[in-house]
This record gives sequence, C-alpha cells and structure tokens, in this order.
Amino acid sequence: MRFVFVVVFFFCAACSIPDEGPSIASENVGIDTIVYYGNYLKSYNDVALYGLVRKIDAQNGLKIRIFGDSHIAEDSMASEMRSLFFHDSVMPGFLYPLQPKYHHNATAKYSAQYFRIFNSLRERDKNEDYPLGGVIASANRTNATLRLALQTQSNDALKSTIVFRSPNKKAAFVLTDAKGKSYTLKAPVARKWSFFSRNLHYPITFRALQKNAALGGYFISHASNDNIVDTLGINGASSTLWQRWNPALVRREMYEIIADLVILSYGTNDIIAQKTPEQIANDLRTFIAFVREISPQTAILLLTPPTVTQKGSTRIVENFAQMQEMFQSLAREERLLLFNTHDFMEHNGGKEIWILKNLSQHDLHLTSLGYRFIARKIFQEMTMLTQ
Repeated sequence: MRFVFVVVFFFCAACSIPDEGPSIASENVGIDTIVYYGNYLKSYNDVALYGLVRKIDAQNGLKIRIFGDSHIAEDSMASEMRSLFFHDSVMPGFLYPLQPKYHHNATAKYSAQYFRIFNSLRERDKNEDYPLGGVIASANRTNATLRLALQTQSNDALKSTIVFRSPNKKAAFVLTDAKGKSYTLKAPVARKWSFFSRNLHYPITFRALQKNAALGGYFISHASNDNIVDTLGINGASSTLWQRWNPALVRREMYEIIADLVILSYGTNDIIAQKTPEQIANDLRTFIAFVREISPQTAILLLTPPTVTQKGSTRIVENFAQMQEMFQSLAREERLLLFNTHDFMEHNGGKEIWILKNLSQHDLHLTSLGYRFIARKIFQEMTMLTQ
C-alpha cells in the first residue's frame, strides 16, 4: 500500500514564509493539501507498533477504540480516522445508548421520546451501576421509544449485542428491526445488566414495556474482519472517569470487540483541576493495566492534550511543562505509543496561529478542522511505517 502526500511546511508567525507552496499561515489552505512538519509519534513498544502497522497495511480487521474527554466526544478526530484508514467503510463497533447533549457519533443517528440520559460524570450516584462508557438511557414511562439508524447502509443483518437492564424480572423492551422482526428483551435478574445478541437489520426501534427500563449501549459489527473506530468520549472527563463504571461489566463488554489499538486522550481536565503529574500518571497507569488485563496484545497510544492555556489568554498554564515530561516518562515506563499534540501545535504555528486559521478555539478546545488535522498527522506517521 502506498500513500502520496503533498509536503507543506508550517512556520510560526515570527518566521518568514517562503513564496513557494501554501503553509498554515496562508489564507486558503485545504486539509487535503497539507502534510505537517516534524515527527511527533514515538514508539516505546516496537512489537505492538509493528503488529499494528501490519493491520493498517492489510486494511482488514483493524479495530481502534478511543477513550477520552471533549476532544474526542465531538467525533471529528475519529470521523477523520474512519475516512483516512478505511475510506468510511466501517462498522460502528460500540455506540452509546443515546448521545449526551453536545456529543456526537458520525456512524449513527438517534431519535428518542421519553428517555432520560444518565452520565457517569454528571450523575455521580454511587449506587448507580454504570456500563462501558458511563452512559445510560432510561425510559421515563411505558411506551417510551428509541430509534437507532446507521449512516453506513447495509442490506445484510448485522451482528448486534444490546446491553439492557430491567427494574424487575418482567420484560423490559420490545425490539423491532427494519424487516419487521420483533424480539422481547427480558432480563433474568432484576436491576442487573443483561446482554441480548441477534443479527438485526437497521434501523431498529426499542419500545419500553415499563418505566425505568434502561439501555447501556450497543455493539454492532458485520464480520470478524470489520474495520472499526469507536469512541468513548465524555465532555469534562478526567483520567479517573472509568473508575465510576462497573469493572466486571466493562470487562465483559470490552470482550465483545477486542481493539487492536486503544487511544487514551485524557489530561486536559486533570490539568485544569491542578492534579499533580504523579496523580495523573498513577490514574492512567491503573487504566492501562486494566486494558492490558483484558487484551495483552492491544497497542496503546497515549494522545497528549492540545495546548492548555490560561483562561482568557494564549499563555500556557504554569504546570504544563511538567505534565509534558510526565506523559513522556509514562509512555516510556509503560511501553506505549505517544503522540505529543502540544509539540505538534507549537512546531506548526502555535496556539495563536491555530486560532487565526480556525484550527483552534480561543479556549482549551480545537475546532473540528483542528481535530481532523491531528488525525491526519497520526495517520501520516503510522502509514509511513508501512512503506
């Protein structure tokens, strides 16, 4: 597999811009005409890296799962990866039961009536039993409805596993697929998560048979060699969010689709909360151990936060340099892949230029285009290794 790139160099505002070719400082720069300056993907685990490279080169059966915060929740980075790696020919993999407000997943369309969303970040009830991702869709009344359609059209029945819960042993939902086939979802144990697996034609519709019947997520695929990029991003999430989820349940769910590459995109909110580098490292190290317990062969990429600036300013927060050092040390100690987003931004214009060129917002976030640029750079560096 060969990839052709147009090479373009980015410069900071103080540098001179050569006459030939566009740069980030040019007025009209399209995402398809830019390749970025420098190398920011480091590997501290060559065995995992080259196993991953073989999968990328084959374009067959590569599964990527991204855990993260608001940088991931709006889905631009993942959407660009789906397009770059697989030309949009992907299955959804894992989906939230409903997308929380300001969250998005480009592989699916939802519509619902009389459902309430519980979010493990916002609703911190210690008695709540959160599944993978920490999002629950609960029926507010009998006959509440939820419809799930997929962006990728398929005439085939898709392998589907529904995570659901009933307040008692009575039937929780009637599930109807696009061919008119109906199934009753009934949990064997009250108030415990259950799994329902069938081959279904999409779109599908759920009708609640009782109040407080709940959905915890869906795993959707076609075959074992599917290409998948699925996301578990939550606005405001820190590196400890996963600790609010039921570990035994999450372990069972992650076995449904084993990822070849897990990307961890946390840190921004930890830095804002003024956690020490040691605290963040320990939190991430615990999650890394959990992922490896489930799937020792999975490669793990630590995606560091974009530049974190002081509120109302483009000045970088005081503890950011120490955090950068911590991420690199953690990647080395835990044998991870590391992509340094801040270094990439700094060496390709910096925060002010990214804001000027609509790649970054004025706050902690990038724009949709900025997140797509990050995905493009990761893709470029990974695919260069396949040549």
